[in-house]
Amino acid sequence: MPYPAIDPRRLQVFPLSQRRNLLRVVELAEKVLAIDPAAAAAIDAQVGRLAQRILSARERGAAVMVTYGAHLIKNGAGPLLNRLIEAGLVTHLATQGAGVIHDWEFALQAESGESVRENAPAGTFGSWDETGRWLNLAVLVGAAEGWAWAKPSAA
Repeated sequence: MPYPAIDPRRLQVFPLSQRRNLLRVVELAEKVLAIDPAAAAAIDAQVGRLAQRILSARERGAAVMVTYGAHLIKNGAGPLLNRLIEAGLVTHLATQGAGVIHDWEFALQAESGESVRENAPAGTFGSWDETGRWLNLAVLVGAAEGWAWAKPSAA
């Protein structure tokens, strides 16, 4: 190992309420409502094509998986994902850590998005107590309840 292991007892975490957030749900919603009509027409055409493909797949009984990164959530599309799932149009979701983090923080406090430029040099990037505590607790509960989607293969 090129670096010594981190001693978790020496980690310093901070209350999420102390972090400056760059994104607010209310502001994201206002942005969506203020889309330029010319851009909206192009977006509508793309969404229409995608919708037809999703409907066709679901009519055939095929699964529809949405894979996304943090920007989908950071741009305010979380409620759209919820509606697609509730309607049975999307059957599977896959994201990475930042997608989950932003989604959870928006649900908790309607804000998310720390500044990498400010917090990485200060050594505080990703050091927010509630986010780490509650997301890790959710994973532990899921594992204890047997909600794992894949079982490790026997080596």
